[in-house]
Amino acid sequence: MNDATRIPQSECPTCHYKMDATTAVFEKATPKKGDISVCMKCGTVTQFDEKLRMVALTSKEVDEIKEKYPALYIQIRQIQREIAKKFAKRN
Repeated sequence: MNDATRIPQSECPTCHYKMDATTAVFEKATPKKGDISVCMKCGTVTQFDEKLRMVALTSKEVDEIKEKYPALYIQIRQIQREIAKKFAKRN
């Protein structure tokens, strides 16, 4: 896994978890507007805005990712499953 990259503190629009770092899946990269992310606490699929804040995607937007970028969608679902397992272990 790649090293974390610091970003301006951002709050998940769903669970309000505050994050100030992100990790790229493929290579070390600085996130930019339009990049997809997943909240590491609740698994909400988000997209960075111009200030690198997380904006939740609608279910329609997620469906579009599934259709246009199936490999990315599979990765998103894998990440969400890992987050759910982590949460289940805490309870």
